[in-house]
Amino acid sequence: MKSQVIDGIWFQSLLISVAAVWVVGGCGNPPPNAPRAPVGDSNALTGTIGHYQAYPNDADKGPVGLRFSWDDGDTSDWTAATYRPGSAAVDSHSWDLSGIFHVRAQARDAKERMSPWSDSFEVTVTSGGDEPPVTPAPPLGPDSGLVNVSYLFRASTTDGDNDSLDYRFDWGAGDTSVWLGPVAAGETLSASHTWTAPGQYDVKVQAMDDEGFGVTSDWSQPHLTIIR
Repeated sequence: MKSQVIDGIWFQSLLISVAAVWVVGGCGNPPPNAPRAPVGDSNALTGTIGHYQAYPNDADKGPVGLRFSWDDGDTSDWTAATYRPGSAAVDSHSWDLSGIFHVRAQARDAKERMSPWSDSFEVTVTSGGDEPPVTPAPPLGPDSGLVNVSYLFRASTTDGDNDSLDYRFDWGAGDTSVWLGPVAAGETLSASHTWTAPGQYDVKVQAMDDEGFGVTSDWSQPHLTIIR
């Protein structure tokens, strides 16, 4: 009986020790969440500076530091761990080569535990002499409709270089069309879409030069379509 009591006390002490290691070692406090995707200049010229912001995504945790990956082999230095949700870390970068780059952000807490990298923000870098298309107006299409019915949307814009243009549509439900076209600058391109669930959908459109460097416009303002 005495041995059983001693063994029980030993086992209880072991559990307390393991719990203490868990808490002190930080095992019970996970690393930060990945930040929200950065935002900033979606078009840039080689050798010119673009400006970008990233926001933490940890409402229930302490402040974090942030850094940016520029997708060209370069990563920014860590900021101090002073940023909370709603406060943006701001940084700038220039690219030496033209191309499409995906900017991401990462968070690190005061104990140097790091989050995964965020979703990316796409930046199109050109070497100059190729202007991006003018940002299109909101797509033209119905304001309301029914599920499982196809609806037609139209878009057009102009281009400073008078290049032919491709378009893609963001249908407001996490789905984006492939690039469609090309059509001449100033001419209208049409695309259809069917929603399978009721809701309010912000339909947007983006234009891209079909010639030269494939530079893109910013996304248009949304056209709200209510599906019942």
